[in-house]
Amino acid sequence: MKNVFSNTRVLKKCLIASAICALLILLFYWASGSRLFYEEWSSDEPDAQEQIAVIHDDSEVTFDMDKVCDELHSVSVYIGTVDDKSTGTMIVDVATPGSEPIAQISKPVSELEEYTFATFELDKPYNSKDLDKLKITITTDGVTEKQNISLWSNNSFSAGKYTLSDMNDHSYLLDGKKQSGKVCAYISGRNYYLLGKIFWPCAAVLFLIFTIYVFSMAGRFIDGKESLGGKAYVNYKRYNFLMRQLVGRDFKKKYKRSVLGFGWTILNPLLTMLVQYVVFSTLFKTSIDNFVTYLLTGIVLMGFCTESIGLGLSSIIDNAHLINKVYMPKEIYPLSRVISSTINLLLAMVPLLAVALCSGAPISKAMLLIPIDLMLLLLFCYGMVLILSTSMAFFSDTMFLWNVLSTLWMYLTPIFYPVSIIPEQFLTIYKMNPMYQFITFMRTILIEGQAPSPGNYLGCIISAAVVIIIGRYVFKKNEDKFILYL
Repeated sequence: MKNVFSNTRVLKKCLIASAICALLILLFYWASGSRLFYEEWSSDEPDAQEQIAVIHDDSEVTFDMDKVCDELHSVSVYIGTVDDKSTGTMIVDVATPGSEPIAQISKPVSELEEYTFATFELDKPYNSKDLDKLKITITTDGVTEKQNISLWSNNSFSAGKYTLSDMNDHSYLLDGKKQSGKVCAYISGRNYYLLGKIFWPCAAVLFLIFTIYVFSMAGRFIDGKESLGGKAYVNYKRYNFLMRQLVGRDFKKKYKRSVLGFGWTILNPLLTMLVQYVVFSTLFKTSIDNFVTYLLTGIVLMGFCTESIGLGLSSIIDNAHLINKVYMPKEIYPLSRVISSTINLLLAMVPLLAVALCSGAPISKAMLLIPIDLMLLLLFCYGMVLILSTSMAFFSDTMFLWNVLSTLWMYLTPIFYPVSIIPEQFLTIYKMNPMYQFITFMRTILIEGQAPSPGNYLGCIISAAVVIIIGRYVFKKNEDKFILYL
């Protein structure tokens, strides 16, 4: 460590690396915004299907609502047949399941719009984290029976093209008498994240660990000792030229004798999107907002995954002539295939961003977070390539199995269909699909114009870390045996 401080050039590089780390943390904080702390939340907004009650001063409707958020902000109720000349007030009482009052909100009937949701905002947010249900009571003051203010129900839910019956036993009380049905209402509020409370302590620890490691690595390098980072830097310097040659060879080979060349990298996802858009938006109706961006995002990211893994799994056997003659780290061959596909991915991001902007996607500071998603996806694919290229060296049928599994993987990923069609009991397992995490990360930025949730970050980081660790372990353990099977 002392040698680092006595060597001005090395010290300067270490300080620059630490400054860049601090800058990236601040940039991440700024781009993520409030999403590090909380997310705006609302229960599903149901469609009104059937009138269930007409309320006035002599009537009362009481019902329970599930899935209460950490902080309750408002209750919205579907109202029908409201006369603009109506007088009086509509009152919504919010209480705990044990009837402990939370809030009483009222609105003049004359301010309510006809056949839409009337939103009743709480005077101040209520901490509802420990509640599983809310008890909602609707009454009026100064409203006669002739004014005919009606409440509606919804006993089904939409699943894309189809509408399915809600099999749950919903009920409400009308003037104290139990009735069957689900009142058409929803609640809104916020859910808070633990990350918001611990972000700066975690960021400080991360910066400190990074800074100590950089200075330690530099000190060991000066003393002629090995370290993981130092070894990676030396290998980069030593094999950088060869890596560029391998990447250039793979990239040129793909477009050899092609008239449009790398133009197909841009055209291919666009043409695929056009075909699927016509099929799923015309022949099969879809309820997905901004379906063009939704679809193209899935096509581009899933296309990169299948292409990089498909090319990389044969990287060892394709370079058998070099492995048998020239010594170099063997992981360079799988890495070159992934980097070659990454160039295609970066080119394909151009039409994706263009389509997103043309289709009305918001331009936001969250777009600065896109490289995080791409980097984690690259690491995930590299880990998969290390595993499958090792398997391919010993078991040639790996390629045929991959072709089948990649097709299955594509259909298990929400590329052209909404996640809402997945039954709730399978949703947790479904979201364990790594590509679901990577695609959701990108869609949140491009379609919603906001940063991904901490859970989405965690899903992507775990997917990349687990696969790259397993892949490197499997590859390193077997690389010395490759020469016996090539």
